[in-house]
Amino acid sequence: MLSLAYQILVEKDMLRLYEIRKSKGLTQKDVGEKIGVMNYTIGNWEQGRADPSVADLIALADMFECSVDYLIGRENDFGNVVVRSGLDQNQENILAMFSALSLDRQKIATSVLKDMLTAETK
Repeated sequence: MLSLAYQILVEKDMLRLYEIRKSKGLTQKDVGEKIGVMNYTIGNWEQGRADPSVADLIALADMFECSVDYLIGRENDFGNVVVRSGLDQNQENILAMFSALSLDRQKIATSVLKDMLTAETK
């Protein structure tokens, strides 16, 4: 028998994760790649078959720029959060430009950067 707390978490949190992911046009695979888990893990969270760890919740909140409380249904306001990770201004500008791209263009930019890095290390 599932605890009441777990049922509330699953009903609110995972539905919210699904809704945010869909609103951003992301697949489970996209989210999984960005936070370092397999796509089926995202599906398990969304369907209530597994719980994200605290670290995973923080990674999701950082990715979607919302609070963990919003993800777990403790607040209705998106609770926009600015994530700072020690980047310099140039890196922040590049990240902002990258984030403004569509998902398809982000994939292209990532591929180009990988090719550049590969060529640079030869």
